[in-house]
Amino acid sequence: GDPSAARELAQATAKYHEAVRYSGSLPDTAAHLKEYLQPGDVVVTMGAGDVHKVRELVKQEARSRE
Repeated sequence: GDPSAARELAQATAKYHEAVRYSGSLPDTAAHLKEYLQPGDVVVTMGAGDVHKVRELVKQEARSRE
């Protein structure tokens, strides 16, 4: 995908919610989330293509912390 389009989407959405972030690639996103997620948190991703893979990468990151 076009990273500039994703960055622009994040910037536009951030006008309405302070916790919106653009984090780059899927592995970069999972690593970023690892730093902030707490038990019970909900993560909403927005994108197309393989954005659904973030869930599995986050689970792998969580397992590596155990």
